[in-house]
Amino acid sequence: MNIDYIINLLKKYREDQIKVTDETRDKIENGHKISIKEVIGHILNPEDLEEFEEQEARREHQRTFMLVFKKSSQKKLCIVVTENLGTDMLFVVTAFESSKKLERLIKRGKMRRA
Repeated sequence: MNIDYIINLLKKYREDQIKVTDETRDKIENGHKISIKEVIGHILNPEDLEEFEEQEARREHQRTFMLVFKKSSQKKLCIVVTENLGTDMLFVVTAFESSKKLERLIKRGKMRRA
């Protein structure tokens, strides 16, 4: 699976097919200080997608991806989504910002992801 496949996969979804629970919305907007409109905007227009990682899905007939979008030269937006193959819906699991400085600290082993 390559990045072009993921970009085309994301482009097939409409805004009404992307679901965000109230709990997730609260965590993203209040905890991580990122607007849901920005998150959905990146999903609908995935041109800034830099990398992705397929993760283990919780249920059968689902696929989970961590998507990494470039926001600026120093910041990236990480969005975890789950694709429900049965209902053709995309669920936002979480979204958070990451910086190059944080990534370097994690790689050196000085910090760990929560």
